[in-house]
This record gives sequence, C-alpha cells and structure tokens, in this order.
Amino acid sequence: MMKTMSVECNICRGKDSDETKKGVFGNPDQNIYKCRACGHLFLAPLLDDAEEERFYINDYPAFLLKRGDFKSTTPAEHFAKNKDEASRRLRLVKRFLSHSKSILEIGSASGFFLSRIKPYVKDVCGVEPNSDRAGFANKKGIETRSSLEDVGNKKFDLIFLYYVLEHIKDPDGFIKNVKSLLKNSSSRIIIEVPNAAEALISLYHSPAYNEFVWQRAHCSYFSADTLKRLFAGAGFKAEFIPEQRYDISNHIHWLVEGKPGGIGKYSHVFSKELNKQYAKDLKKRWLCDTILAIAGKVR
Repeated sequence: MMKTMSVECNICRGKDSDETKKGVFGNPDQNIYKCRACGHLFLAPLLDDAEEERFYINDYPAFLLKRGDFKSTTPAEHFAKNKDEASRRLRLVKRFLSHSKSILEIGSASGFFLSRIKPYVKDVCGVEPNSDRAGFANKKGIETRSSLEDVGNKKFDLIFLYYVLEHIKDPDGFIKNVKSLLKNSSSRIIIEVPNAAEALISLYHSPAYNEFVWQRAHCSYFSADTLKRLFAGAGFKAEFIPEQRYDISNHIHWLVEGKPGGIGKYSHVFSKELNKQYAKDLKKRWLCDTILAIAGKVR
C-alpha cells in the first residue's frame, strides 16, 4: 500500500506525493515518489550540492560499472564502444544538422557523439564534469568545458542532452537556464531520457528490473506527459518521439535471468524483422524505453 507523504515534486512543486518505491539502487535511504498533482515520478531526498559534485566527478563511472555498464571503463574504451550509439543518435537528428550551425552537448562524456556529428556542422562544444573524459575529448579535437559556466556567453543553434535531464535536481530551472543559451527562435534543445512507462516496468512488472531501474543517480523519471508539462512551463513547444534501444532478447533476459544484458542472446531464434516489429509495437503504445524530445521556444 502506498503511503502519502508531504514531499515536494521537483517539477510542479506539489506537496502531496505517494511513496512508490522504498530504497533505490545505490542508496537504501532514498525513495521514489509520485506527485499527486502532476503524476511525476521523482527521487527524494536528493544529494546536497557537495555530495552531487563528488559523485559525478569521482564516482559515477564506477557506479555505472556496478550496474553492468561496461562501456564506462576508460575514456578511450567508452569512445570506441559507443560507436553504434553515436550512429543511432545521428540517424534520429541528422535532419536538424547543417554546416551553419553551432552545437553544444551537455554531458558529452568522451565526446563520441560530437565527434560523429562534427563533419555535418559549423562547430561543436561539449560540457563534461568528469576530468578524465573531458581531457580525452579535448585531445580528440572536441572542445570540452567542465561546466556550463565555462561556456561563457556563446549561443548555440542546437543543444543536445542525452540521458542528462533525469540527473538534474531542478529540471525546470535547468531547462530555463539552457534556454538562455539558444541563439534564436529557430534554435532547438534536443533531449533524450529514459521512459518511466517502459515495458519492463509497466507491462511485465519485472521484480528484478524494479530493484535495478530506480537509482540514486536519477532525480526524475519522465513520461511523455510530464516532459510536456515541463517544457510548456519553461516556454517551449516540443515534439516527442518514442524510441526503443533494447531488443526482445534483453527483455527476455531480464524476465528469466533477472539481470542486465542479453542483447542479441536469442538472435538465433528471433529474426531482425521480429525485433523491428517488437520495437514498433512498443513505441506505438509508448511502452518504449526512451523518449526523444525536440523543443523550440514559443516565448
């Protein structure tokens, strides 16, 4: 039975929320709440600023390794292992790129995505707090700063945030701050976040995934509806695109083995066509694992 608590939503600031998950991966003292006013899912209590800074600068790659993300080893390995991911992202956003546009990516990691799109645009800049990854990207010719403050007064045509917004304690204030970095009314913010209504949570109700997906690094768990509310409040009109990154083998692996991995495990049984149809069906019903948002200013 869910408990109603006086915990403030980090989007609408409503005070009444239901506790939906006690304890999260990496911290048993943090819980997940659902706002009764807007339906947003969020983490509380949050890390203070000093704890958050230490976590992302020093501990985040090791935390990802504990979660089975073996792309997060050395910066060079991270860059190489994300080659396919960079191509996936390019496929979805290529229509927005041109040689006249300046690009900013917040949370640019090893620079793998900016390196991939650099030939298509005027210039690129990354923001990455992890000094090892930022240093690697700079050596690869990807200008990378340690914070938004270090970007200065430069304005951008496109600002990308991949799997960043869910880490932000104050998403509304953050989006408004990023908005100030847009060059003009035709500029866009392009954001990709995990979908809080993905199939493993809302369709299959996997107990193992339920213990894994809620984690100390994520302050928010967005749906298309809560993202729409967030962007509208910040003066944006946004287009939302459902995206499915993980295949049917991964889902079966979670349901049978109860742990991450398994991509392609059953490819000797399930055809590429079946995987494509599976992804298409999940996206059609917004049970996909990812939401891509393309937002432009309306005021």
